Amino acid sequence: MNEYTVRPATEDTPEPNPAQLESTPPIEPPLNSVSSESSADAALLQLGRFGRFRQRLREAASPRYRDPKAAALWQLLPGAGYIYLWRWGQALLTILLFILAYVILGLRFLQFKPEELVKRQTPIAPNPEFDVFNLGLATTDSLLIFGGIFALLWLNLIGRTHKQAQIGNLNFRGASKDELRAARGTWLDNLLYFNWLAGLVVFFGVALLLTDTEFDIGRLISKAGNIGRYVGGLLTPDWTALWVPKGIMFRMRETIEISIVGTLTGAVFAVVLSLLAARNLMGRNPVTNAAYYIVRIVLSIVRSVPTLFLAIVFVVSVGVGPFPAVMALIIFSAGLMTKLFSEAIEAIDWGQVEAVQASGGSIAHVVFFGVVPQVIPYYISGMLYSWEVNVHSASVLGLVGAGGIGEYVRDSIESYKYAQLGMALLVVIVITVTIDFSSAYIRSRIV
Repeated sequence: MNEYTVRPATEDTPEPNPAQLESTPPIEPPLNSVSSESSADAALLQLGRFGRFRQRLREAASPRYRDPKAAALWQLLPGAGYIYLWRWGQALLTILLFILAYVILGLRFLQFKPEELVKRQTPIAPNPEFDVFNLGLATTDSLLIFGGIFALLWLNLIGRTHKQAQIGNLNFRGASKDELRAARGTWLDNLLYFNWLAGLVVFFGVALLLTDTEFDIGRLISKAGNIGRYVGGLLTPDWTALWVPKGIMFRMRETIEISIVGTLTGAVFAVVLSLLAARNLMGRNPVTNAAYYIVRIVLSIVRSVPTLFLAIVFVVSVGVGPFPAVMALIIFSAGLMTKLFSEAIEAIDWGQVEAVQASGGSIAHVVFFGVVPQVIPYYISGMLYSWEVNVHSASVLGLVGAGGIGEYVRDSIESYKYAQLGMALLVVIVITVTIDFSSAYIRSRIV
């Protein structure tokens, strides 16, 4: 029974007074009786211009019938057919793959004539490089191969798009499993409509990388005799080279000392810089926020410079010895530990900081009583991790004259003393493994 229907009078219900019926205002229909179209328009108006645009995009992307032939024709411009199907991810991926295919196939097939390269030489560019975007200098056979492969890729893309549109229409219509299975076709159809563009990019890309890096299995097999002699020398270490003056143990001790000094000094700088690189501490006003970004950019630049390059710079500047290695490790450690320390500060419980501020604490009180107690375990863990990395680095820096065991390794290689080299490598392995396991155990106990 409708709630607006007037029930007939019974013995229990008195008849209404006609005067009261005339004076009673008419009952208005509830708000939900308004048409759905007008309510939808009102809700759309409340979204604003950007909201309405986003809503229209959602409606356009909703499942609907798409013409498979139109989608296939649009793919004559690679990626446009997927935009018609409202598959933006596949469209961008297709465009990227076609660009990569052009570059890779151009490097592989568009080989230029040497005489044309000679004509293009100038005093400014005496050795011009291959220009894969200039088809005018390509040979006829390479252009035919290049064009034929791209034609097959286009046909494959058009066929795949047509089939995807058909299957999408079946899904939209709610087709049965049998209909969908029939639309997908046999294994031969799936092989025909496989994404050969992606496969070709991967195959020729790997082939190009192997060619550029001069990867040659045959060369490795032909030199197996030399490798065997070198490995044989490494497997028979010279134990007498351990304790000779300026020998292995002396150089290894120097390596450890370099790593310790570089780590501890870098940690001092990192403790201060990490406060400036923590967003939750520095992002409070425009001045400190600008300082935060400056410190972050400088530290990113510092971390991007290899430690070996820093050691070379200091060796050239101040001379050979362990001091250039120490300076290189200080710079690297400061950048690495600042990143680790600042991330630890950004993960602290801000409630403790607010408690210190609420009790009238200054900035120094906030740092020493609200921040430092929470991050000390992570500081120690980050310092130990940095020390591990520095031991590895200090073992190599001696190859450029920066002291340590690397200098002994360089001298052994130059004098063909492979038994002494094997002993040095054995000591490095033992010390490194010991430090790694010890550091990992300490970190697990404090964090």
